[in-house]
Amino acid sequence: GKYSLNYGLGFERSTITQTGEANLERSFNFTKPRAILTYSPQQGRQLQLRLEREVSQLDFEDFVSATVFEDDDVALGNPDLRPDSTWIAELSHERRFGDVGVVKLTAFYNWIDDVLDLLPLTPTFEAPGNIGDGERWGLILESTVPVFGSYMDNAQLAFNVSWQDSSVVDPVTGLDRRLSGEGGFRGDVLTLGEAEYAFDVDFRQDLEAQKVSWGLGLEWRGERVLYKANELDIFDEGYEFTGFVQTTRWFGLRISLEGQNLLNFKVDRDRTIYVAERSLTPVQRREIREGTGGTRIFLRVSGTL
Repeated sequence: GKYSLNYGLGFERSTITQTGEANLERSFNFTKPRAILTYSPQQGRQLQLRLEREVSQLDFEDFVSATVFEDDDVALGNPDLRPDSTWIAELSHERRFGDVGVVKLTAFYNWIDDVLDLLPLTPTFEAPGNIGDGERWGLILESTVPVFGSYMDNAQLAFNVSWQDSSVVDPVTGLDRRLSGEGGFRGDVLTLGEAEYAFDVDFRQDLEAQKVSWGLGLEWRGERVLYKANELDIFDEGYEFTGFVQTTRWFGLRISLEGQNLLNFKVDRDRTIYVAERSLTPVQRREIREGTGGTRIFLRVSGTL
């Protein structure tokens, strides 16, 4: 009828063996239940409740130490890392209009065990580590709408707007704060990267007779903060403007010309370095950097001759 229930139970086992700085072998076992209850009162409308446990994947770079020449610093590794696991509660409502139009609003709440963040080892050094339990919650609005006009056949506009907040006990100050967010590469904007806000707007048109598709995109996400032992590191990558042209007209090949960061927007980084423990000792210095990420152009050819 109008209700459906999808449920399952997964089991994950992994073993990590390390040699070099540390000679260790550790195994992790996780049970991962899930259940999705869907209510469809009428055609084009759907309400869904999801409960699921997910387990993160460890980054092997976090196991070893490395020198960060850009910051005149050392990034220490931690051979005792374990994956964090998250219990997800998600409620979404979706409404469809015609063949293309859709609006979906999702609210979520996450309970995180063994949060992976930065663990202080001394007043001035930290390493990736598990700092305790945390929480994350937020809203995601997604929509796709057709674009009408004399030259806009088979064109559509898609946008996503996201907001989230989080909480974990800071191992330096003992106070609640947001989860750390890594800077650097932009990654998938919809994951937010622990930023508070993000949006993504994409236009696409498929010219079927010419076998050509083209599109433009604009994305942005708010600043992300990295909470180190004696440092507050804030990244703001600004906007990113993208575009592509793709065709399958010749030789059965798919040929794509793609551009990333076409307008080369400014990237900001703000570092506040303390004498010792962050926010508990005087500020030693502050560094503010402004730059650009550079424009990137890709030509991709795929297919079978």
